[in-house]
Amino acid sequence: MLSTVRKPFVIGQSKGITLPAAMQINDKGISMAASDRLIIMDTTGEIPHEALLQFFTNYVEPAFKQWQEGREHKETAARPGGFRPMEAEEQTPTQAKPGRVAIPPGFFPGPLVYEVTCPRCGRRFGWDVAGYGRKLYCFYCGMPIELIL
Repeated sequence: MLSTVRKPFVIGQSKGITLPAAMQINDKGISMAASDRLIIMDTTGEIPHEALLQFFTNYVEPAFKQWQEGREHKETAARPGGFRPMEAEEQTPTQAKPGRVAIPPGFFPGPLVYEVTCPRCGRRFGWDVAGYGRKLYCFYCGMPIELIL
């Protein structure tokens, strides 16, 4: 495999790049397929350019677009300060196993507390039915209340 940066040079109305000497280059011609920013070529000329174009459009271009979108997404999320779209912070939810409740470690559910509104004074307060029962008095005005569940 070879990875390098080449500076293009102008040839008339076109631009050209030099190919590394280590590559096998056929003097009769090479096959290539390109988009606006990617190019793939067979320097031996063994693969017909139609087959190379089909491979490029079916495999290379879609994979490149997906890779590029992921790269842009990471760069946007990693930029410090400023505003960024909420999608940048989106995480995929994890699926719970069937038949089990997804409870985080160290979490212990507390008592079941109902919110009660006093019919006399209209103030609201919480009441633990399991610990204190269904009969209670308003904390503020003292009115007796019976919860119907």
